[in-house]
Amino acid sequence: NNNNPVNGEITVGYIPDGFELESSENQFKHIYYRYTSNDNQEFVISKFSSIMEVYLDTETGNIEIINIDEKIYSYYVDENNYNYLVWNENDYVYQIDGTISKGELLKIAETVK
Repeated sequence: NNNNPVNGEITVGYIPDGFELESSENQFKHIYYRYTSNDNQEFVISKFSSIMEVYLDTETGNIEIINIDEKIYSYYVDENNYNYLVWNENDYVYQIDGTISKGELLKIAETVK
């Protein structure tokens, strides 16, 4: 467990075309960047200290476990077709959620540091 605050920024190597950073926040145990597009699509990239708990409502859907290059992602879609991708890396928990596709979430996740 990492009891330290989340420092710095989230580095992202891929942002889908048409999206721009709308807002960001850096709290003691949580950083997030919110991106939006002109066609009302959105996604949020979050980085949490590992002492934070991240919840997904599994009563309305199933979690799919995805293994890419030995990195384990949990993918979930809620009843409103909002997509979530969660994984652990370097003592932090990352989450990308939004109205974009699973493929786009994975492309972004593979470039997040």
